[in-house]
Amino acid sequence: MKQFAKKAVILLILHSFALPLFSGSSFFGFGANLLGSYQYPYSTAALGRGGFAMAVVDTMSLNQINFATWAKMRYTTFGLNMEYNNLNIQSANNNIFLSDGNFKGGYIAWPVIPKKLTMGIGLAPYAESDLGIELRDVGVGSPATQSVESSGTLSEAKVIFSYTVTERLALSVVPYFNFGVITDVIRIHYDDIAYGNIIIENSYRINGFGVEASAYYQPWQWIAGGARFKMPAKLNVTTEQKSQSAEKTIEEVRDLKLPLAITLGMVLRFSDRFLIGADLDFQNWKDGYEVDYRRISNMQNSFRFGTGLERSGSTDRFASYFQKMSLRAGAFYGQLNATSNGETVHEYGISFGLGLPIAVNRNRFDLSAEFGRRGDKSINYVEELFFRLNLSLSTNELWFIQTDR
Repeated sequence: MKQFAKKAVILLILHSFALPLFSGSSFFGFGANLLGSYQYPYSTAALGRGGFAMAVVDTMSLNQINFATWAKMRYTTFGLNMEYNNLNIQSANNNIFLSDGNFKGGYIAWPVIPKKLTMGIGLAPYAESDLGIELRDVGVGSPATQSVESSGTLSEAKVIFSYTVTERLALSVVPYFNFGVITDVIRIHYDDIAYGNIIIENSYRINGFGVEASAYYQPWQWIAGGARFKMPAKLNVTTEQKSQSAEKTIEEVRDLKLPLAITLGMVLRFSDRFLIGADLDFQNWKDGYEVDYRRISNMQNSFRFGTGLERSGSTDRFASYFQKMSLRAGAFYGQLNATSNGETVHEYGISFGLGLPIAVNRNRFDLSAEFGRRGDKSINYVEELFFRLNLSLSTNELWFIQTDR
């Protein structure tokens, strides 16, 4: 009976889409027991080649998923990331366009001992919720319009320690702090003013510590591999419910457990400038995600497989600007942790990227564009066509200079 009720609610929402109240994250991250759309922590450069970075050392663009590669850096480096997201949500009877722009985090890396020991700090989103729907002709006794709005971001503040153990092996340990607020607002407006209006606001304030560890290994010049283990993390969630109609506030503290995440990757180099590679990211949401020590039954394990290629820019000072540009292309396929209509949701797409050097390769703009589809109307009753444009600025000369000794 509960399963039938859940499916009925999903169908009601999907077939009653009317207008967006907010723009942004995926509809499939919008629902009970979900924090929002999970954000894969790939840099703009990595997204341009399909989303792989575990085995890539790029001293011009900070690797945001395998911090062990930071141990190879020589200069203090700063990176800022932005994203533009365009989303077309399609259901059986509706077609809605959403768009937004978001800050995607920033990092600073400081080589305490160049190419040996690097420390750093960073801030990046872990999950985002920024969406709204409207349901018409609901209510008992009198027709009503109900709107549901969700907004907020869960972020991670990280401290990075990366060390070169041998010439071929580097390791990193990254403690981090989760924090953020997700807010859901339900408004019911009755056509008959005698019924009055109802406003219920649920606010989830989240905080807690976690740790991740990663490794980079290059046995030969032409091949390298990387691995990351993000350990299960326990978070405290303070839930506050405000009801205008009841004129009272209810507050409670809940325990949340985020699941283990594992990422593996490999790169093959054909020369100093040409490489291909792939990453596989897996997270155990089905068995490892708990609320108040209870598993959530409607969760699925998530994974993302990304593969692609890159032609790195030439370091020859007399090369043309085109030769100094980095060119990237790739593809990706994955499964979301959310379900829709009781069925698994998959996504896939292609990507392209450019690396534009500034000031003789000491600084760089990275651009990436992703085109893809998420969900299937015939299975999930809704699907999303998405376009994402990412931009990052990396610099290790204009603002920060460190000389090797």
